[in-house]
Amino acid sequence: MLKAAILGIGLLLQVVRVRKKVLFLGPVFYLTGITLVLAGIPTGPFAVFVGWLFAIAGKNPPYQLPVMGIALIVAGYVLGELFKPMFMCNVVLVFSLPVLGFLFQKPLIFVSNDAGVKST
Repeated sequence: MLKAAILGIGLLLQVVRVRKKVLFLGPVFYLTGITLVLAGIPTGPFAVFVGWLFAIAGKNPPYQLPVMGIALIVAGYVLGELFKPMFMCNVVLVFSLPVLGFLFQKPLIFVSNDAGVKST
């Protein structure tokens, strides 16, 4: 439970940015790494591959996290890993960002100059 709390706090630190307004950044690389580590082989790589495939092929980054979460659940169910504690922690972390954005009615920013990052 302590590991899940630490990962959740780390995720919030990656996501929430307070500028003139509150921004939610989509830390896809952070969640990709966590999914690869927590879900294990072959579940993690499958979920990451499917999520990135939808994001790249659909040319829409917001597809990546929900699709990766669904692929993670499907692969976990098929391989019998669905009810392991760290696997469930991974599922909650992946789905928390789209839910957080929906609850606060703020979109996740994936690549944007609005995040306060100056492009060169």
